[in-house]
Amino acid sequence: AWGTAWAAAGIAVIHVAHPGADAAVYAPPASAVRARVAAATSLAAQVARIGDIGFVLDRVAAGGHEGACDLARLDLTRLGVAGHSIGAWTAAVLAGQRLPGGANFADPRVRAAIGFSPSAPASIDAATAFAPVTIPFLSITGSDDGLAADRAAPFHAMPAGGKYLLVFAGADHLVLSGAFSRAPRPADDHVTAVAGAATTAFWMATLGDGRRDWRGDLRPMLAAGDSIEEK
Repeated sequence: AWGTAWAAAGIAVIHVAHPGADAAVYAPPASAVRARVAAATSLAAQVARIGDIGFVLDRVAAGGHEGACDLARLDLTRLGVAGHSIGAWTAAVLAGQRLPGGANFADPRVRAAIGFSPSAPASIDAATAFAPVTIPFLSITGSDDGLAADRAAPFHAMPAGGKYLLVFAGADHLVLSGAFSRAPRPADDHVTAVAGAATTAFWMATLGDGRRDWRGDLRPMLAAGDSIEEK
């Protein structure tokens, strides 16, 4: 849903599938899912996903064509990265989040980032981990998205300046992925419409000319119980 909204606004979108951290993790048999999830969330696997993004960006920078896409049309001076859940961790690390031991994999080409259902690290103090994130960062979560305090922790731990937290009443973890398969929930249509509009406006403000008041445009769209914070 998010890629569709962004592309409709004229933004080039690249979806990256990481082997070992895709839909195959949850494929039958159910008895193997726990082990696959553990492997996908290991530090080594997460660092490998960061490398995947760097590879893709290097490939785009090299120009040429990828299928029917002329890579020379893409403007790497206006690059953002976004992800959901594990992908939100990847986006935060590329934006500057420090890893246990002090490792930093920030990519200077990334100018703004969005984390859908982000989370605080378990083995390092959140303030220490997120202190190096100085680029604009939009965190998005919901009241039914697991532990609300954990999902909001990255926003609160990041330094002030271009940081935003959008919380949807009734939104769960799956709807925030933008591509989910489960029984419909009351908040789904609202979350999909508003998150698509909000993230598109955020990209335009941070990667475009920066003159649009995207928060002012967003607030009339929020439902009762929704909120947006900024610092």
